[in-house]
Amino acid sequence: MYKTATSTTKRQPDLNLPELKSHARSNIQKTLQEIDGYVPKEELEAAKLEYVGLVQAEQLLKERYPQLYQDVLISGIVETQRSARHGPETGPKSRLKEVLMLACREPSINKYTSGTALYEYNSLKRSEKMLIGMQNKAELPQRYQPKRMTIMEVSGRSKHGKKTSRGDTTRRSMDGSSIGDFEDVLRTVEFQQSKIDQLTKRLGGGPEEDDTTLSKALKITKRFKDFRDKEYARAYQEMSLWNQGKDNEIMYNLMRIVRYAYPYCQTAAYGQLLDLTTTSAVPLLQPIKLPYLENSPTREQRLMLSSKGMKYVKGLRQEVASMSVPQLCKKFKETTIEKDFRWDHTKLPAVLSDYIDKCIEILWLMCVQDPPMCLTWPTEGDRINLDKYEVYSESGKYVSMCVWPAVLLQDRGKVLSKGSVIAAQK
Repeated sequence: MYKTATSTTKRQPDLNLPELKSHARSNIQKTLQEIDGYVPKEELEAAKLEYVGLVQAEQLLKERYPQLYQDVLISGIVETQRSARHGPETGPKSRLKEVLMLACREPSINKYTSGTALYEYNSLKRSEKMLIGMQNKAELPQRYQPKRMTIMEVSGRSKHGKKTSRGDTTRRSMDGSSIGDFEDVLRTVEFQQSKIDQLTKRLGGGPEEDDTTLSKALKITKRFKDFRDKEYARAYQEMSLWNQGKDNEIMYNLMRIVRYAYPYCQTAAYGQLLDLTTTSAVPLLQPIKLPYLENSPTREQRLMLSSKGMKYVKGLRQEVASMSVPQLCKKFKETTIEKDFRWDHTKLPAVLSDYIDKCIEILWLMCVQDPPMCLTWPTEGDRINLDKYEVYSESGKYVSMCVWPAVLLQDRGKVLSKGSVIAAQK
């Protein structure tokens, strides 16, 4: 009786409300949908309610303080940049963050989506923090104060009964209600520019650029094949000493490392690119920026930087990609290997540790390519796609277990190297 009464009176938060649409975070919403069933309903409901509250707070910040909202949206321009993005939070425990962190550790949930959802969560928290901080307005620069309209501005007529000029009306409109439409246009321009860049590379970028991209991808693919022939074979032989007669279990665990390492590198690559583009805006657009300088680069300038300078930022990252590998390997062992695999990373056999290091190194190189290379693998019960996978053993039309992933030039792109599967009749 109690459960029935609760279900009829308690209303689930609606994530598709029209007023949330312009500030919604798609990856958070996808993650909350995918995690359903893995966490108690009460916790999931609390996380959804917190998400709705954060979105509403950002919407309120935009309506009341449009200039501050623009700076927070880009991130790293105002005071909030000085706080660590993944640093400790003050105040009550965040149910939403706990649910998103759980999703990142859940193997069946897309790691790229859940990892990106954490960045979206921190973006919303920055907006909420700045909205709360507006209570102490004396600490904020004058340009962040909400615009106060006089009676003359509200009436639209001057002292002598003349209508205000069109320029004055437009100015107030840009400062007020139409700022949202203006930003929507800018977002559209940014999105279109990224699509144009992708199409230019595929169709009109010239054979030299396409050949260079393909050449790099083929070299990395060769390293991935060598990795299987050498490090994989050594790790397989070493693990056979512990698990004699359990070949499938060994292959499963070695493939499992790849399955966890790939989204881990994807998330790290996305975060690194976000950091590079954000932090490079100020020194490039304000080479003599002083601590007391209030004027920050305009959104149009930052959009210009993101569209014209992005390829150079990505190129720089590719050139120094190997420098990031040691830290990535260390963090992967301390977190994923310890928590998800429940292996003591300090006592791993040398050959298995080398296997993990080499795996992270090659997958990281795949993820920092432009466009990123892609790994794909089937799930148990899928019909075998012979264009992507070779049958490792047994015979049949369906996947019993994936032994090794296929390598694609990019998402849904050309197959550079086939994977391997164990087949089953049904």
